[in-house]
Amino acid sequence: MRKPLITLFIVGLAMWIFINPPGKFGLHFFGFTVYSGIPIPFLDMKIHVNGLPGLREKTHYVSVSEVKELLAENPEAIIIGTGYEERVTVDPKVRELEAKIIVLETSKAIEKFNSLKKEGEKVAAIIHTTC
Repeated sequence: MRKPLITLFIVGLAMWIFINPPGKFGLHFFGFTVYSGIPIPFLDMKIHVNGLPGLREKTHYVSVSEVKELLAENPEAIIIGTGYEERVTVDPKVRELEAKIIVLETSKAIEKFNSLKKEGEKVAAIIHTTC
């Protein structure tokens, strides 16, 4: 009886890791995001250049100071996800910073992040996981 359960667990774990690879985003939809295998419901996040995730205040605004914190880590790009309904406002001064900053709807931002990571770029991100 134990052997089928262990096999089922191992197969399930392997599928989870395949769908949600380390250092990248996996499953994601309104209010639920998986990063590096870690499920994160309803919380917004920052992804640092070293790949470590961090939570951020649930807000509909991305400030220059928040972006500058990530710039201090010397990323090649910063991806900003503005929500699935694009309700997040990005301070206009962010676009004036001398850095590669890409602002997209959240699902497209996640795809872009994963694409740049696959290409080997040092990427940071600010992701709004709901509206």
